[in-house]
Amino acid sequence: MSNGSTPAHPSVNVEVLAASAAENNALVDELVALINEAYAAGGDGLWSDGGARTTPDEVADLVSTGQIAVARANGQLIARAA
Repeated sequence: MSNGSTPAHPSVNVEVLAASAAENNALVDELVALINEAYAAGGDGLWSDGGARTTPDEVADLVSTGQIAVARANGQLIARAA
């Protein structure tokens, strides 16, 4: 039973980001960190440590052309590298 503050199983919303989201520096930076963390975890031992897979400029360009989708629960990005 839920206490009313947060559902036990929050609904997940998946959306292609609007082109205007490319101007949201905080969001772009969060996406860059997420992408780089995921590639670092997945490529552990394959690549030089500390290498970045993408940059804020690259991600902003992808967002501005409708090529980035995100999943959110309670308004927060839900994907995180383990």
